[in-house]
Amino acid sequence: MEPSRVTLEEAQELFQICMPGIKKEEKPAADCLGQILAEPVYAAVTQPPFPRSAMDGFALRSRDVCGADLEHPVTLEVAGCVYAGQKTELILEPHQAVRIMTGAMIPEGADCVVKQEDTDYVRIADPDRKTIKIYNNVGPGENYCPKGEDFSAGELLAEAGLLVDSYLLAAVTSAGVRDITVYRRLRAAVITTGDELQNADTSLEPGKIYDANGIWLCARLREMGCEILQYETAGDDRDKIADKISEVLKEADLILTTGGVSVGDKDLVPDVIESLNGRVLFHGIRVKPGMPTMLSVVEDIPVLSLSGNPFAVAALFELLAGGYLADRAEEVYIQKKETKVLRQTFVKTGKPKRIVKGKCDEEGVFLPQIQRNGQLKNGIGSNCLVVFPEGERTYPEGEKVQVIRI
Repeated sequence: MEPSRVTLEEAQELFQICMPGIKKEEKPAADCLGQILAEPVYAAVTQPPFPRSAMDGFALRSRDVCGADLEHPVTLEVAGCVYAGQKTELILEPHQAVRIMTGAMIPEGADCVVKQEDTDYVRIADPDRKTIKIYNNVGPGENYCPKGEDFSAGELLAEAGLLVDSYLLAAVTSAGVRDITVYRRLRAAVITTGDELQNADTSLEPGKIYDANGIWLCARLREMGCEILQYETAGDDRDKIADKISEVLKEADLILTTGGVSVGDKDLVPDVIESLNGRVLFHGIRVKPGMPTMLSVVEDIPVLSLSGNPFAVAALFELLAGGYLADRAEEVYIQKKETKVLRQTFVKTGKPKRIVKGKCDEEGVFLPQIQRNGQLKNGIGSNCLVVFPEGERTYPEGEKVQVIRI
């Protein structure tokens, strides 16, 4: 007996149940951009690992320049020079200064740095000079970066659950951390069906259309941080569809197909799933568009088979997979819902529950009245969906509706 048509809410629950648990992986931090930390990160080294200068100038003891100003400069002995990246074992004696560059190690005994502009070095730039005049009274710690100013070895840098972004990568690198543990990207395969589909790299032939569904799915999956294992167009070839699904079963976490799930002569996906000993969880949802949508499991891998119409593909992917993929680290179904007012009257026709695309802003939500399943142009700039309940009804301008952000 074939599974009966389910509600949208039942379909969402079944999808979440059959999705595999999120997996962790440890790999070089530089390869983790855009992934989510699965374990906290601790510093391996102290940063900075030594006291360093915040600018070019002279390292000295603040007590030696008390009262120094333009009218009463203090003259100090120049004991040497330290460049960035250079180790120094100098120990500063009273009334001595050391020429120092930005980022260089401050020698023992110095507790501040006077910037070059507050000395006579800029006036008499002699690298071999033995004395320097200081024209500014600097206090302890001025222009001085102490050891561990940013963090110390063993200190917590980032909690689990954080997005690995450019700052996090920079911090863990400076902390001497090479590998981090992140949630592995979901691995998805996209297989589109239909002899009418054609690759966009070739001139369009009579009776053909370009495969926009496959491009949309791959792009949307990448936006959600997924890895695309395979994107193939299998035509209306039962064996080819079966082969493409079989090829990725050992690697994929989710397989998506488009087309071939209705009742036409070439709607072959249900037969293919049966031939692969798949288990159908539902075939048909009481909603428009996307009523023929099917969810099955083949060798423990979920196969979400979407209708061939572009908006049906987008709407059902967002409502079934999007809410789950939006925050996989939590392993819960999440949808960003808001209440907005309609910016124009919308007439809902037809009895089934209906999904429409819209554009949401601070003033409300605009829903184009014409929402044909094959249209792509009015999806440009769309950022939400509205699911209207069963029954025909006119929704007047100003009425509140619940929108789902995408």
